Amino acid sequence: MADIADAIKNNKPSVGLLQQLASLNIPFTQEMENWVGFAKKTAATLLEKYMFKTKFSTPKQRAKKSSQVASKLLSKQLFPVHGQFINGETAKRELELDVDVLDKDDELWKQVWEYYVRSEVQMNIPLQPPLIKIKLFESGQTSLVIQDTAS
Repeated sequence: MADIADAIKNNKPSVGLLQQLASLNIPFTQEMENWVGFAKKTAATLLEKYMFKTKFSTPKQRAKKSSQVASKLLSKQLFPVHGQFINGETAKRELELDVDVLDKDDELWKQVWEYYVRSEVQMNIPLQPPLIKIKLFESGQTSLVIQDTAS
C-alpha cells in the first residue's frame, strides 16, 4: 500500500502494484501472519524458559533477549529459506546462543545428524495425491507420522 501511495504521489505508474494487490489472498495472508506470530511467541517462550534462564538475572532482561532472538530466527535476511540449517557457529555468532559445537566425529553429533537425515528423508518421500503426511508426535526416541487425505 505504501508503494502504491508513493507511486501515485510521484506521478509514477501504479497499475502493476495494483494488480499485485488485487491478486493478494488477504485471509491466507492474515492466517500466515498469525502463524508467524505464534512461532515467534513459542520461540521466545522456550528461549526465555530454557536457554536464557541462567544467563540473565531479571525476567525483563530474559524476555527482551528472547524476543530479539526469536525475531532474528524469523528474519528473511538471516534465514531466507524455511527449514534452513543453522550451524553451531551461526547460533553462537548471529543468535548469541549458548551452544556446544560438536566435532563431526563426536558420537552425539553422529546420532543427531542421523536423526535429522532420517526425519528429512521420511517427510520428503512423495505420496500420491490426495495423500499427505502429518507429524503427530516427536520425542527423542520416536517420530509418529501418519498418512491422511488432503481435504
